[in-house]
Amino acid sequence: MLRAFSLSILLLWTGATAVAGPLLNDDLETCRSPQPDQQQRLAACENLITAGTLTGKDLAAALVVRGDGLLAKRDYDKAITAFSDVLKANPANVRALHGRGIAVGRRGRDDLQMADDNAACQRKPNVGAARKNRG
Repeated sequence: MLRAFSLSILLLWTGATAVAGPLLNDDLETCRSPQPDQQQRLAACENLITAGTLTGKDLAAALVVRGDGLLAKRDYDKAITAFSDVLKANPANVRALHGRGIAVGRRGRDDLQMADDNAACQRKPNVGAARKNRG
């Protein structure tokens, strides 16, 4: 009886894991690809971040989408945190530097905005938005 119960629990757990795998893969594809429906992209990225399965550049890309969403909501403090997390996962991410620069600038920290935009321009000189914000 106990063996049958354990086997049924194992089968249920294995089935749930098999379903979760493809869903996370779908979320990764949605999170990676720019598309008109930003809410769907943001939801997919949040699912991946919450699952804790991403590392490196994939994690950084998902966190950039989170930061962009927070900027759009004008939640600058959380956007600063999100973009800072991107830079921990991928220090060379120019988009995160620029996004964090925008957020800190909106919080009145022009010195930090200038520092982030300068760093973005040093890493990738043709980033027009960062150059414009420095001006």
